[in-house]
Amino acid sequence: MTILVGIVFCGSAQASDITDPVPGHPGVTYEMLLKQVMPDLAKDAGDNWTGTVAKLRGTDGKPGVDTPLTFGDVSALTVKEGGRKRLLILTGDSQSDSGFDAVLAAFDERLKLLDAMDVGGDRFVMLGSPPLLEIAPGTDAFIANSNHFNSNQNYTIETILFLDGGKLQVALSQFTLNQGMCGYEMRQNPVYKVRDDKGAKYRAIVDSVTQVVTHTDEECDEGTVLPKAGSHTYTEVYRWDAKKNAYVTHTNAMRHLMSPDE
Repeated sequence: MTILVGIVFCGSAQASDITDPVPGHPGVTYEMLLKQVMPDLAKDAGDNWTGTVAKLRGTDGKPGVDTPLTFGDVSALTVKEGGRKRLLILTGDSQSDSGFDAVLAAFDERLKLLDAMDVGGDRFVMLGSPPLLEIAPGTDAFIANSNHFNSNQNYTIETILFLDGGKLQVALSQFTLNQGMCGYEMRQNPVYKVRDDKGAKYRAIVDSVTQVVTHTDEECDEGTVLPKAGSHTYTEVYRWDAKKNAYVTHTNAMRHLMSPDE
């Protein structure tokens, strides 16, 4: 029997000042923890924080280069790995010479650095929305959301990550687009669930995106072609592959989603 498990709420990310104390650890601040990743971290003349990110790998798994990072605040989130609590710290919005960068660092119960990754993919970045997914008893997956918007479009990349053996791993990344053009509006709404996968180390992750196109009464230029109004849900299932030690999918259902150039 296939069992679908809905999104499981296990906590929410809290935006904090970098000098705030870590709850439950008197005398320890987020600044002290991030110095395990960026030893040169310091406040600059503009009251922001700057530090050098040393060759962190990105969500694509490729190693990065030494990158100067400037940010204002951090977000913290507690998740579980194998029944043990892990503290995640994410630096706030930052743009560097190489693009958009954000440090995601994971710490164990003693606040020792386990791993760090550059999860920056766009102008704004955040953790914990939507809430966590329990991919195994006592193990959570979580979402890094990066996005930007202009006058009529909103671009979002949601990356689902988890900790395996103390290392940050990417399960999947999903791009969605919301836009309003002459004569129509289009929304792409992602939903993530998990389902039991017999014999697998981790539950399968079901990634569904519902695309809704509605027409408006706006008058457009002659010859304007509107996309067909309606709603359709596209679904990919990511399963744990023990040989690859990674989540994989063997379909490409999301190719039918409307993209910005359509």
